[in-house]
Amino acid sequence: MEHAESLWVDNSQILIPTTYTTITKIRDLLVIDPNRAMQSGILRFGAAALLCGTTRAFRSPALLVSSLESGSFRASVTTRMMSTSPAGEDARRVARVLALHGSEGTAKEFPNRLEALKSALAREHNVHLEITPVEGPFPKGDGFSWWTMQPGERSFTANEYGGFEVAARRVLEAWNVDPPYDLCLGHSQGAIMFAALITLDNVPYHPRMGYIFNGVSFPNPYRQQMEGLKFEQSSANVPRILFVMGSNDEITPNETGEELRDSFRAAGLQVETINHVGGHAVPNDHGTVEAIAQWLVQ
Repeated sequence: MEHAESLWVDNSQILIPTTYTTITKIRDLLVIDPNRAMQSGILRFGAAALLCGTTRAFRSPALLVSSLESGSFRASVTTRMMSTSPAGEDARRVARVLALHGSEGTAKEFPNRLEALKSALAREHNVHLEITPVEGPFPKGDGFSWWTMQPGERSFTANEYGGFEVAARRVLEAWNVDPPYDLCLGHSQGAIMFAALITLDNVPYHPRMGYIFNGVSFPNPYRQQMEGLKFEQSSANVPRILFVMGSNDEITPNETGEELRDSFRAAGLQVETINHVGGHAVPNDHGTVEAIAQWLVQ
């Protein structure tokens, strides 16, 4: 993206690429009313109006309009803070999370594994997670999985994920809603599902806070697609991903998660890693949880 000047108006940042306009053309923005826009689904720039896909009310000020073209200039609108809660609780910041459990997990129990992170964010950063878990379609053990494999195969060795399309459709139906999710968080096979969808370029959007992958491994069936994946460093839509790895993980070798991380980095994604001394489970020790929280709010 070209170099951009910016203007803050009512919690929204107007980015004006200097190659398309000058500061004087800001006067052409005749109507800038984010609150009204979020209520109606329409954001007006000058004489132009963009219908934002739906007239459903948006949670103020969580509106994202990218690559808007109006007249002789382009602009994009992002928010400088996450969604706020309903009126009367303006200081309470809410982050909407799409969460995918691991193999043999369930949508009911998975949010419990995130309780330490949820509590730390609320207590230390006044950020409140609204977690929407999705459940895998294939019964396995006491829970569900996101695909099937031959006996003895692992997600990082299998050449095919049986039923992947069915599971992907379920995730995408949950993902593609308004208002959009702020964060996508996956554990183990759930994290692999998010990684595979990114690799296949089959996501409705990248959440503004990014992705958290805990105990993830390389989505082996999509190795060829990974080799062709490329994000332009100048793009405003480059996703960021946090890899969380336990040095005593006996379920998923760290090496396969590191291979995925390095592949995403080579493709131009923004990746970071938090290592901890635990195993495969979602970490709940204070130091690791606070490090994840800091990454989220930075």
